[in-house]
Amino acid sequence: MSLPQRYTLSAAWTLFIFTFLIYVLLLQHATSSGPDGLLMAIQYSLLRHHTMALGNPSLIQVVTDQLFVVSDRGGQYYSAGSYGLAILALPIAAAALPPGTHFNTLGPMSYADRLFIAFISATFVAVLYKELRSLGFGQRESIFSSLVLAFTTTLWPESEIFLYAPLSALALTLYIAETYKALTKKGSWLRVALSGILLGVAAWSDYSVIAAMIALALALIILVVFARGFDRLSALITAVVPLDVAAALQMATSYAAFGDPFFVPGLAKGGFTVGVPMLAHALYNLVSPYRGALIYDGVPLLALAYAVARRRRPLLSTLLLSAFLAQLFEVSAWIYWDGGLSYGPRLLLPALGPLFLVAPYLYRAARQSIAARAVLTFF
Repeated sequence: MSLPQRYTLSAAWTLFIFTFLIYVLLLQHATSSGPDGLLMAIQYSLLRHHTMALGNPSLIQVVTDQLFVVSDRGGQYYSAGSYGLAILALPIAAAALPPGTHFNTLGPMSYADRLFIAFISATFVAVLYKELRSLGFGQRESIFSSLVLAFTTTLWPESEIFLYAPLSALALTLYIAETYKALTKKGSWLRVALSGILLGVAAWSDYSVIAAMIALALALIILVVFARGFDRLSALITAVVPLDVAAALQMATSYAAFGDPFFVPGLAKGGFTVGVPMLAHALYNLVSPYRGALIYDGVPLLALAYAVARRRRPLLSTLLLSAFLAQLFEVSAWIYWDGGLSYGPRLLLPALGPLFLVAPYLYRAARQSIAARAVLTFF
């Protein structure tokens, strides 16, 4: 028994080290004035001025359409995005920021922040392998799925910039996997609760996963009402853990920054539109050459479609489909649905990552069919 356990641990560590080294060696150290620049500006303000206010926008290298003015805070400028990731990486930024330097998005602090994201992404690859093995998949198909995630999806380009999608994808994948194992009596509800805390932290950093969290909570509540054979109280408690953690962290941040625990900076800029525009944006996010997930991240979508069509692990497939559709429609309803200047559908990555929990079925299909191998090679 001990030999397979050591072998599994060794494979996970190998995947982590290999992925992290590739990401770091090919890390493009480029300046940015987008959302990652805003996160760095928040870090600089916290470290140098002990405030989340950004000062004069003409003196910082970030886009002004993602700033807003708080009149009762002396007319200071604040970021309209989430603050969680900037705070999470603050110790690393503090260690890398030279004393007495002015703010810029191209320097040691920027590089340290990008290393932090590369570390999270490599961790995600290793965690995926461990979860696939715990779900009963073989070693080769688990390694195949993990490497496909690392090097054929938008996870790689998203690991080059200081943004939150890799953390959200890791947290959402872990929560869905642990929830499924607990529901099928192959895991513990304590692990679900712990992964739910991580998901709440990720949502504090990335508002785009909130709809997916709500969809998963509703799915668990429906199971509590109608299903039998599992601990209903534990399921109900863990269903709301991510939302509770995210709400508590956001309220604490809003109170510290604005003096109002119920103010959400993400709602200060931009809005949501349902109906035809949302459906059109959803179509663009799925199949367009500009942002189509089927083009940039085809493997996980094919894996989900295959699992649903062949009825592989219906409960797991339902959880994955619910989270993906919730994320797709939330992102598509947002005014910034395309994610700005980026490679592929970066806003969908948090819900695309969990789909790799059924990717080994594609590996099995490819071993049995020449046509399946051809399709998989194309994507």
